[in-house]
Amino acid sequence: MIGQRKNTAADIVVVGFALFSMFFGAGNVIFPPFLGMEAGSQWLAGFSTYFIADIGLAMMGMFALLRVGSSEKVLERAGKVPAEILMCAIILCIGPMVAIPRTSASTYEMAIAPNLSGVSPVVFSVVFFAVILALCIKESAVVDIVGKVLTPLLLVGLFAIIIKGVITPLGDIAPLAQIDNVAVTGIKSGYQTMDALAALPFGIIVLQSVTAKGYQRGQSQLRVVGGAALLAGVLLLAVYMGLAYLGATVSAQYTVLHRPRGPHHGHRRGVDGQDRHGDLRRGGGPGLCHHGHRPDQLRRRLFLGAVPRQGKL
Repeated sequence: MIGQRKNTAADIVVVGFALFSMFFGAGNVIFPPFLGMEAGSQWLAGFSTYFIADIGLAMMGMFALLRVGSSEKVLERAGKVPAEILMCAIILCIGPMVAIPRTSASTYEMAIAPNLSGVSPVVFSVVFFAVILALCIKESAVVDIVGKVLTPLLLVGLFAIIIKGVITPLGDIAPLAQIDNVAVTGIKSGYQTMDALAALPFGIIVLQSVTAKGYQRGQSQLRVVGGAALLAGVLLLAVYMGLAYLGATVSAQYTVLHRPRGPHHGHRRGVDGQDRHGDLRRGGGPGLCHHGHRPDQLRRRLFLGAVPRQGKL
């Protein structure tokens, strides 16, 4: 009995780590720090709504799947045809249409482009996805590989960045938000991660892995999957909160440019709360912060601690 408890605890940790990595995708690296930068001193409120719309909905989907046993039963109340259409749309969104390309693009933009000049994004993408295929080709081993190897390395790196940012902040937190409604922006950002959509496919993978480990339907399966989901939720809470805080620490240094009202004129709100209008072509062009840095350069600063000199892309 004691050995069984030890194995159950170990399985909960491995599956929980795997769930963390499944939900922590490219959008999860981008949205929390950018939301913190936009929210300024209200970063905690923005983060709270972001977390509810992201992991809150995802956990609800996971437990609904665990309760009924399959994604078909979760969606069957909508009708057979609508359920099939919805499931196809979910797979396409979290797969080839949005999420999969975003993982390669984010990795290239944040890790390769600023450090290794001349690397083709196409070549990098081929190598990137070849490595992923090698790790995932054996379906039954995906959860173990991710949970035992990749996630511990990922967590060490993330917490090292967050702790460094807390001890030595990059700057001051702006007293006012640069957006009109922090809570609504947090909800939109949380939903754009697509974790709520991914909960059903991810849940199926987890259920298959847990069943392969010998946990049949019932209390034992509920204990493992439920414990793993809670562990993943706590880890995501800590990481997202840390990343949102890191974004808030540069909110006094950057101003978000909002959508242009005309061909060349835009509207932005400064850190002092005043609305400003101006020619977007001055100060670096559309999509640039008022210091002349692009948003992707801001993300590099959050994670690498430095921004390229002004004038360099």
